[in-house]
Amino acid sequence: MKDLPMKDLPLSPATDARAAPAPAAPWQDDVLAVLRLMIDSYRAPERDGWCLALDRAQARWGETRGAIVFADLAQVLSRLRVTRHSPFGFGRVDGSQPRPTRHEALFLQVARLSHAGHATQAEAVATLLCEGNEVTAYLNAVRRLVAHFD
Repeated sequence: MKDLPMKDLPLSPATDARAAPAPAAPWQDDVLAVLRLMIDSYRAPERDGWCLALDRAQARWGETRGAIVFADLAQVLSRLRVTRHSPFGFGRVDGSQPRPTRHEALFLQVARLSHAGHATQAEAVATLLCEGNEVTAYLNAVRRLVAHFD
């Protein structure tokens, strides 16, 4: 499958209005913040989203573990970009949209289910998020990521 660029993705007002409930796990807010910074770096590289994402991860999980979480989340995002064909609706990085969008909520649900060991449910949600495409590589990356969370 082709790796699709995520730059210049529109932030639809409709996406904001249909935002999903706030994350439930303590690590989800930080994962969401780091993810948004990573995605934003495709849209606006001059904002140094990757550097800010690494800083955020290291502030949350410590220098070494944060760098590993950052790298694993980058792999999850890479797998998602390959698997998903349409734009991923993500929220603002400035903190003005604390609740996840519908796509972010699905992303977090896959992570939460994987973390809890609910592989079948995680696969079902991942299939929705990835538009029915093959999700094995994406799920493997998610499992590596969530292994770092308590």
